[in-house]
Amino acid sequence: MNSTVLATIPVVLQVLFSALAGYTFAKLRFRAREPLFVVLLATMMIPTGVGMVSNYIIMSKLHWIDTYYPLIIPGIANAFGIFWMRQYCLSLSNELLDAARIDGAGEFGIFWRIVLPVIRPALASLAIFVFLDSWNSFLGPLVFLRSQEKFTVQLWLSVIARQGNVVQPVIVMAGSVLASVPIVILFATLQRHFVSGLAAESLK
Repeated sequence: MNSTVLATIPVVLQVLFSALAGYTFAKLRFRAREPLFVVLLATMMIPTGVGMVSNYIIMSKLHWIDTYYPLIIPGIANAFGIFWMRQYCLSLSNELLDAARIDGAGEFGIFWRIVLPVIRPALASLAIFVFLDSWNSFLGPLVFLRSQEKFTVQLWLSVIARQGNVVQPVIVMAGSVLASVPIVILFATLQRHFVSGLAAESLK
């Protein structure tokens, strides 16, 4: 249940906010758009472990240690998701968006009723990436979580593996198989959109 919560909520939030930001960078005109996007891409070159100490200090001052907030809030809109959605939104027809504006639709209405249905393959692909990253995350939960009742599947498996009992490897292997079931189900459900999304991105 802990892993499900920590994997599902980031999927919903990251997909939504990354799609909003990607559409903004792709189709809206504003000052310093290109330099800001370059700075955003530059953050992708910074390893996650580099900022772990500073992130821990910030989360400690916010009293978020041993909560799920550090594992959800900072990654709501990450650089990869924004870049992924921007590249897909660049293929949207400007004439279609202009026609919606002429009909009186607002920017959020255009995004919600026109853009989202068109970019479903990209949304499905990003959802799978985010779910895999959140479900398999180990370093973040290890640093920020303290209570065992809040541990994720990966932390639980590491604790079991260190018990030293001869039966534990069997339990770890069984737990690993069970932990892979949600990933298989998600991919089987979104496989069609995932493949078409990857194909579209490769053409770009």
